[in-house]
Amino acid sequence: MLAIALLPAALLFQAVFHATIDQVGILRILLLCLTASIGYFIFGLSLIVVTALVRFLFRLELSEGTYPMFSLGSVRWAITNALQLLIWITFGDFILLTPFASLVYRLMGAKLGRNVQINSKFCGDLSLLEIGDGSVIGGHATVIAHSFERKGLVLKKVRIGRQVVVGLNAIVLWLPPERLCLNIPKYKPVPFLWRATRIRRGIQRN
Repeated sequence: MLAIALLPAALLFQAVFHATIDQVGILRILLLCLTASIGYFIFGLSLIVVTALVRFLFRLELSEGTYPMFSLGSVRWAITNALQLLIWITFGDFILLTPFASLVYRLMGAKLGRNVQINSKFCGDLSLLEIGDGSVIGGHATVIAHSFERKGLVLKKVRIGRQVVVGLNAIVLWLPPERLCLNIPKYKPVPFLWRATRIRRGIQRN
């Protein structure tokens, strides 16, 4: 995957390398450095496309349920999150708070409303994540839709409502739908939400 994503950038660098073969000194070095810098961003965007294609072709869609540790469902979960990590580790810091971050979330299966802002690369299980209009995932916030229990891997959808701010370093684990009530305007960041936590409209927690 990395090799395929790197191919367009490598072809660009090769073309510039041969086109500047007659140049000497600092000018050619600067051109090659500029090409390498541009190539990195081309590689990052290509990686997003390649990863999305792999997910689509192999139908790596997560489903709610309980899976034994050594099962096909657990393997699918691990591969899906590994694909996400591949993007975030190699290119993620450069696309946060840009439309490309929301694009990655959507391509990996998340359902996002309008004007959603993403400033975190620590959200997992994206095909089980729903975020309403105008919500913000703050810096380094963690939102995951799984837990490991005695019975194995448990996957449940996480639904975040409209106009919600999941603040800096907040942690949101999967919650039963009847207990996740986050449509709270002007909502202060909650550092940690565990299942069986209920936040009512208008209530602020420090």
